Amino acid sequence: MPPKLIDGHILTEKLGLSPGPQIGQLLEMVREAQAAGEINTAEEALDLVRSIWRVISDRRNLIILTLIIILVALDLRKCWSKTRQHTGW
Repeated sequence: MPPKLIDGHILTEKLGLSPGPQIGQLLEMVREAQAAGEINTAEEALDLVRSIWRVISDRRNLIILTLIIILVALDLRKCWSKTRQHTGW
Protein backbone atom coordinates (compact mmCIF):
# COMPACT_ATOMS: atom_id res chain seq x y z
CA MET A 1 0.00 0.00 0.00
CA PRO A 2 1.51 3.35 -1.02
CA PRO A 3 1.91 6.10 1.62
CA LYS A 4 -1.02 8.46 2.16
CA LEU A 5 -0.79 11.61 0.10
CA ILE A 6 -3.24 13.56 2.28
CA ASP A 7 -5.32 13.01 5.40
CA GLY A 8 -8.48 14.41 6.94
CA HIS A 9 -6.61 17.18 8.75
CA ILE A 10 -5.24 18.48 5.46
CA LEU A 11 -8.73 18.50 3.94
CA THR A 12 -10.15 20.48 6.85
CA GLU A 13 -7.21 22.91 6.94
CA LYS A 14 -6.57 23.50 3.23
CA LEU A 15 -10.08 23.12 1.84
CA GLY A 16 -12.16 24.17 4.83
CA LEU A 17 -14.22 20.99 4.82
CA SER A 18 -16.03 20.08 8.01
CA PRO A 19 -15.13 16.84 9.76
CA GLY A 20 -17.55 14.04 9.01
CA PRO A 21 -18.14 10.91 6.98
CA GLN A 22 -17.65 12.77 3.69
CA ILE A 23 -13.97 13.23 4.57
CA GLY A 24 -13.50 9.47 4.76
CA GLN A 25 -15.32 9.00 1.47
CA LEU A 26 -13.16 11.61 -0.24
CA LEU A 27 -9.99 10.05 1.15
CA GLU A 28 -11.10 6.65 -0.12
CA MET A 29 -11.51 8.12 -3.61
CA VAL A 30 -8.01 9.60 -3.33
CA ARG A 31 -6.59 6.21 -2.30
CA GLU A 32 -8.31 4.52 -5.25
CA ALA A 33 -6.95 7.12 -7.69
CA GLN A 34 -3.48 6.77 -6.17
CA ALA A 35 -3.59 2.97 -6.41
CA ALA A 36 -4.65 3.27 -10.05
CA GLY A 37 -1.67 5.55 -10.73
CA GLU A 38 -3.89 8.52 -11.58
CA ILE A 39 -2.34 10.76 -8.90
CA ASN A 40 1.10 10.75 -7.28
CA THR A 41 1.45 13.93 -5.22
CA ALA A 42 -0.39 15.67 -2.42
CA GLU A 43 -1.22 18.57 -4.74
CA GLU A 44 -2.77 16.20 -7.28
CA ALA A 45 -4.75 14.62 -4.45
CA LEU A 46 -6.03 18.03 -3.33
CA ASP A 47 -6.95 18.92 -6.93
CA LEU A 48 -8.90 15.68 -7.20
CA VAL A 49 -10.76 16.38 -3.94
CA ARG A 50 -11.52 19.94 -5.09
CA SER A 51 -13.00 18.59 -8.33
CA ILE A 52 -15.05 15.94 -6.55
CA TRP A 53 -16.27 18.41 -3.93
CA ARG A 54 -17.28 20.90 -6.63
CA VAL A 55 -19.43 18.24 -8.34
CA ILE A 56 -20.98 17.20 -5.02
CA SER A 57 -21.70 20.83 -4.11
CA ASP A 58 -23.20 21.57 -7.53
CA ARG A 59 -25.51 18.55 -7.24
CA ARG A 60 -26.48 19.48 -3.69
CA ASN A 61 -27.25 23.04 -4.79
CA LEU A 62 -29.31 21.75 -7.72
CA ILE A 63 -31.31 19.50 -5.37
CA ILE A 64 -31.91 22.39 -2.96
CA LEU A 65 -32.97 24.68 -5.80
CA THR A 66 -35.35 22.02 -7.13
CA LEU A 67 -36.91 21.59 -3.69
CA ILE A 68 -37.36 25.35 -3.33
CA ILE A 69 -39.07 25.51 -6.73
CA ILE A 70 -41.40 22.66 -5.75
CA LEU A 71 -42.26 24.29 -2.43
CA VAL A 72 -42.94 27.65 -4.09
CA ALA A 73 -45.11 25.95 -6.71
CA LEU A 74 -47.09 24.14 -4.02
CA ASP A 75 -47.54 27.38 -2.09
CA LEU A 76 -48.71 29.16 -5.25
CA ARG A 77 -51.24 26.39 -5.86
CA LYS A 78 -52.61 26.90 -2.34
CA CYS A 79 -52.80 30.67 -2.87
CA TRP A 80 -54.52 30.21 -6.24
CA SER A 81 -56.98 27.76 -4.73
CA LYS A 82 -57.85 30.21 -1.92
CA THR A 83 -58.17 33.06 -4.42
CA ARG A 84 -60.53 31.00 -6.55
CA GLN A 85 -62.66 30.17 -3.49
CA HIS A 86 -62.92 33.82 -2.44
CA THR A 87 -63.42 35.33 -5.88
CA GLY A 88 -65.41 32.57 -7.55
CA TRP A 89 -62.97 32.31 -10.51
